[in-house]
Amino acid sequence: MMNENQMSNSTIEPELLQPGNQPVPPSISRRLTVSLILAVVTVSAFVIIANYFYASRKAQIQLNNKADEYIAFLTDSLSLSLWSYDSEYIRQIGSVYSQNDLVAGLTIKDSFGSVYFHTLKDDSDVQVIRKKNIFYKKKWVGSVELSLTLQAYKNIQEEFLLQSIIPIIAGLIVITVLTGFLLRTLLRKPLDQLNQIAESYASGSYDISTYPRASAEFQPFIAVLEKMNKKLNLQMSRLQAAEEKYRSIFENAADGIFQSSIKGQFISSNQALALMLGYDSAENLKSSITNIAQQLYADPSQREDIISHLAKNETLSGRELQLLKKDGSKLSCLLTARLVRDSDSNILFIEGFLKDISLRKSAAQELQREKAFLIQLFENPLEAIAIGNVNQKLTMINKTFTHLFGYTSEEAIGKHIDDLITPDKFKLPFGPEIYDSQNTERSILETTRRHKDGSLIEVSVLITPIILNKKITGGFVIYRDITERKKAENALSSLRKYLSNIINSMPSVLVGVDIEGKVEQWNLEAEKATGIAADSAQGQKLKEVFPLLAKKMDNVAQAIQNRKIHRDSKISHQVNGETRFSELTVYPLITNGIEGAVIRVDDITDRMRIEEMMIQSEKMISVGRLAAGMAHEINNPLAGILQNIQVIQNRLSSDIKKNIITAKECGVEFQSIRTYVEKRDIFRMIDSVVKSGRRASKIVANMLSFSRMGKPEKTKNNLIELIDKTIDLASSDYDLKKKYDFRKINIVREYAQGQFDIYCEHGKIQQVFLNILKNSAQAMMTQKENKEPPQLIIRVYQEEDMIRTEIQDNGPGMDKEIRKRVFEPFFTTKDVGLGTGLGLSVSYFIITENHNGTMSVESKPGKGAKFIVRLPVG
Repeated sequence: MMNENQMSNSTIEPELLQPGNQPVPPSISRRLTVSLILAVVTVSAFVIIANYFYASRKAQIQLNNKADEYIAFLTDSLSLSLWSYDSEYIRQIGSVYSQNDLVAGLTIKDSFGSVYFHTLKDDSDVQVIRKKNIFYKKKWVGSVELSLTLQAYKNIQEEFLLQSIIPIIAGLIVITVLTGFLLRTLLRKPLDQLNQIAESYASGSYDISTYPRASAEFQPFIAVLEKMNKKLNLQMSRLQAAEEKYRSIFENAADGIFQSSIKGQFISSNQALALMLGYDSAENLKSSITNIAQQLYADPSQREDIISHLAKNETLSGRELQLLKKDGSKLSCLLTARLVRDSDSNILFIEGFLKDISLRKSAAQELQREKAFLIQLFENPLEAIAIGNVNQKLTMINKTFTHLFGYTSEEAIGKHIDDLITPDKFKLPFGPEIYDSQNTERSILETTRRHKDGSLIEVSVLITPIILNKKITGGFVIYRDITERKKAENALSSLRKYLSNIINSMPSVLVGVDIEGKVEQWNLEAEKATGIAADSAQGQKLKEVFPLLAKKMDNVAQAIQNRKIHRDSKISHQVNGETRFSELTVYPLITNGIEGAVIRVDDITDRMRIEEMMIQSEKMISVGRLAAGMAHEINNPLAGILQNIQVIQNRLSSDIKKNIITAKECGVEFQSIRTYVEKRDIFRMIDSVVKSGRRASKIVANMLSFSRMGKPEKTKNNLIELIDKTIDLASSDYDLKKKYDFRKINIVREYAQGQFDIYCEHGKIQQVFLNILKNSAQAMMTQKENKEPPQLIIRVYQEEDMIRTEIQDNGPGMDKEIRKRVFEPFFTTKDVGLGTGLGLSVSYFIITENHNGTMSVESKPGKGAKFIVRLPVG
């Protein structure tokens, strides 16, 4: 029988077959891959350079065409401007063209050489220069010089070069991956197969039948290996047969087997001993333990006693030892050993067996510990524990039972459980807690029990029958005090009701859904919006009970998935024939791993209307500013017209000395000129021009006064003057599209006597009256069956501490439904595009909110309408 050293020498060491430190030859795959990459890079570079030069040539041609096009357009555009010396227009044309990326420089001159526009960008790459004279009606009026740059085209070419790199890199990656795949499939795989066969021989495995065959080029080498395999297998089979017997006994023994020298080193050992001592292999044990007495024995002196005993008796049986494992823990075992001598009686080594008895020794200790643990477990838990027999009499209680119910073991043992802790009203005729012959499974209930002092305790009870030999011998009961939990549950129930009241009192629709879109929460607003009660909606699919949100379920799912708040505004829907708008907000929720969302729906119709009012107000302000600017621009030339008309009138009608002298110088009498002017009715025409000019000047002054922006401060104003100015302003309103002319309306003023002063923002009050006048005028002009001419009656008089203004028309009037809604934002009876429905609502806001007044309307169908505005006396 071979020992461990002999067995290790019977196999070929793999390290002997490893190659030396030779230089690594270059890789075929690497060289092939690099060659392909260089080829692709070369071809790609050639194509890019050719495209670059072609694009440059094409860009040069396009630049020349652009230069001809631009210079032609400039000469056509600037001819009239240079002839009329319109420098502003010339500068605008030059400024527009200079912003073009292709334009590097632009100079525009008139025929005298004066420069109207000149710009030169900091660009040295000027490619094309064009100069051309400009003619108007064959008359030379100026010249233009234009310089164009190729920089914009170069930028495009540079971007083209950068973009071309991406396909090259992608091609290189594809070639590299494809080359690696082909080399791995066609070359490296066969080489790896051949290498596996060689490594198999090097490791001592000579059976190569399980390996896949390499390519045909390697078959002669494999044939030689197979011949070697047959010879080696024949020799190895003889050795393996002899070795197998020993190895089976040695390796498969449950106990540890060893051979050691007298000096204290292991000669050999089996795997069982190594594992017993905490080592992963016998070789590791042998190399790690160099002094058995010092490293392995808990008490090194025991080693000397054993050797002395073997020297006297040759054998040792059943000696109990304490050995040290690899991790330092102790191992209890029994040693059986003998001395092995040579033919001359010299001691060769010690061989023996070690049996692990740690489990047997620890079993008794564990049993004792478990008994102590069970006692601790019974006595020290937070729950009260009681054990009783089949007669419901207690046989054991723990300390917590005494603490909970007040009874000591002496008072409780042998007593009936009902007599101790069960209140009379909870005693059951057939269901004692400890034992129920009808139930062999444990049960849980919550009930009330009685303390020794008579107080009641809320408890949860766990009842488990004790079954021995398929018979119930008693019961095991655990009591837990749930008084505080009951209080907490009551408080939680109150909190839930409180939170439910808060949710139901919110003005928004609140709906809670799980990840599947099923309803979990449904407040009162949701009930009002859908007409579905919360109980009916619970557990239903949201899209089925809330059709408005059916199209938004994807948004809900996305908000839950992304865990981000999602908002969706201006969702339109019809309510009783009226278009309403809502805002949807989805709040994702994650609670204890359960995903869902809270959906909030708010009616934003009023808010949108207010926003539209603000937008309309801004538009009105912008229009007012525009009107003010136009009025200011009109006022200057109008003043010049009136002034010159007066001069003309003075020079034609006055007998001043200068007029008479000038007429004689011209060979005519001044009286003849005046006679001619009178007979030709020129004086009447001049008076008409003066009258019209003054009327226009008055309208412009009213527009300036109405549209003048300032701080929103209230000043003292005469109400009648404001109304008259507003009427003058409205009289200039003529709309061909709406087919009405305010000047055709008869205005009847019925002003009471008095000074009607009020504190107000005069511009806003004028806006109010202008809105009323325009609405009335449009209503009267659109009336088809109106036999009377359109007429407005305006009354102003004092009513207690308020000044009352009435504006009454003879238009078509309004029915009851329209009269109720006439001041609502966005409500209008006009056709689409003829009104926004904001004029009267804004007016109502200005009177009631800004000036503490009132505004109302009285009307009947066919009887016209009367708007009444009441403002506080100033």
